[in-house]
Amino acid sequence: MAFRAVCSRSEQRAINTEKIACMRPKQSYCIVLDSSRVSSAKKLDDVCGALLQAGHAVVAIDIAVKPARARSKNPVRLIYASGKLKAGHGFLPLLSLCAYQALRETRSDVVIFLDCPDAAFYALLARNQGLWGRRVKIMLYGGKPLGLPRKFSGLLPYGRTAIEQDFIERRAIENADATLGNRATLRDLLTKLHSRSVRKKAGRAGLPGICVCLPTFNRPRELQQALESYERQTYKNFSLIVVDDGSTDRRVAQLEKKWRAAFKKRQWRWLRQDNAGPAAARMLAVKATKSQYIFFGDDDNIALAHELECFATAAATGKADILTCIPGLHPASDIDPPPVAQLPTRDKKHPVVGVGWTPVGGCPALAAYVNCLGDTNALYRRKAFLELGGFKNESGFVFEDYELQTRAVLAGYKLEVIPEPLYLYRRHTGSRSMDLKAIYTSHIMMLEPFLNSAPRGLHARLRAIREEAYKRHRQMLSARASRKKPVTRVK
Repeated sequence: MAFRAVCSRSEQRAINTEKIACMRPKQSYCIVLDSSRVSSAKKLDDVCGALLQAGHAVVAIDIAVKPARARSKNPVRLIYASGKLKAGHGFLPLLSLCAYQALRETRSDVVIFLDCPDAAFYALLARNQGLWGRRVKIMLYGGKPLGLPRKFSGLLPYGRTAIEQDFIERRAIENADATLGNRATLRDLLTKLHSRSVRKKAGRAGLPGICVCLPTFNRPRELQQALESYERQTYKNFSLIVVDDGSTDRRVAQLEKKWRAAFKKRQWRWLRQDNAGPAAARMLAVKATKSQYIFFGDDDNIALAHELECFATAAATGKADILTCIPGLHPASDIDPPPVAQLPTRDKKHPVVGVGWTPVGGCPALAAYVNCLGDTNALYRRKAFLELGGFKNESGFVFEDYELQTRAVLAGYKLEVIPEPLYLYRRHTGSRSMDLKAIYTSHIMMLEPFLNSAPRGLHARLRAIREEAYKRHRQMLSARASRKKPVTRVK
C-alpha cells in the first residue's frame, strides 16, 4: 500500500525554495529599477524575496532622478545611481548611462531591469563590445516598451523624444538574453532565471593596430596637451600622424622640433600641407597609413589614458564599422553649460569627468533631427571609410564628421557608441561651430545624404527639419555665449 506524504503550506514553501536553490549554484543578482515609474514596491519585493529565499545575493539600483525612496521589506542594499552621479535630468540616454556606470561597480551574475527596458541600452552595448560583463546575463522584466506595441500595431514614433525612445528600446529588446512583459508572472521569471543555458563569452580576436590621425592649425599649446595624452595611452599598438595644415604660428614648428626625437622613437610621423582645412588634412593622413583601423582626433581635445584600449577592444569584439563614444567636458571650455552628470573614469589624472551629451548610435530617423551619432573623435574600419569616400571637403562646411557618419548609417554601415567618456571635448569661442553663417550653411548642406535616399515628396519636410535644427543650434550658442566663463588652464 502506497502512502502519500502530507505537508503543510510552510513546509511545501520550504521544499519549493530548496528546489529552486538546487537548480543553480548561489549567484549574485542586481535589480535595476526607476522608482518614479514603478507604482509600488510590491514587484521589487516579490522578486527580491524569492531570490533571497533561495539563498542568492541581491542588490538594487534605482536610476530615478527623483526616486520615490520606498524601502523594500527585504534586506536589500539600494543604490541611488542618479544621485551619486549627479544626473541633472531624466532623459532616457542619461538614465541608461547612469545604470551602466552603477553596474560597473557591482559584481553580478544576473541583472534584471525591472519596468525600465530602455535603461538596459548602454549596458547591453558595453557587454557586446567586450568592455564589461561578458558573462553577465541581462533580462528585461515588465514595463511598457514602445517598440513591441508599435511593431504589432503599425504605429510610428513621432518627434525626437519618441524616435529616440523607440530606438533605444528596440536595441535593448534585441540584445537582451530574455524579455518578459507585464503579463509574465514571478514563476515565469524564476523559470527563465534558473534555466541552465549559460551565456557564451563574447568572442575576441587579437586587438587591432590603430593609426591616430591628428590635424592641427595654429594651436601649439592645445596640440602639446593632445600629444601628451596619446603618450599616456595604456594601449601601445598604435601609430600617430600629425598633419600641420599650413600653420602660420612659429610655435607649431618649434613644437615639431621638440617632439622630433619622441616621434622617431615611436615611429610616429609629422606631415605638412598648405592650408586646405581639417577634412583635407585627415585625408592626407589616411593616404599615409595602411592600418586596418583609423582613429580621428582633434588637436584641442585630450584623450583619456584608456581611450584607444577601449576602442581597440570594442573593434575586436563587436562588428561595428564605426565606433564613437561619450564626450567628456574639457575643463578649459569657455562656453560650455554645466554638466548633466559626473561619471567616473579609469584615468587617474581625470578620475571624474562631466558629461553634457549622450549620443546613442546609428538611428537615421533621429539623425535627421539631431546629431545622435558622435563627433570627429571616432574609430573607422579602413575599408568602410574608403568605400564611403571619406570626409566631404567644402568651404564653409563644419559638419564633415556628422555628414560622413550619416552617409554611413544610411548606406547600411554599422555605427555604435562606446558608453563611456573617453576624451575631453573642448568648446571655445574660436571653434568653427561658433560661426553662425557657417552653421546655417552646414545645416542646409547636411540635407544631401537624406535627400539622396528619400523620395522627392519628403524633401520639403526634411528641409523644415534642418531649419528647426539650425534654430535650436543658434539658440544653444546664444545661451552658451551668455554663460561664457573664464578659461581654465590644464596642466
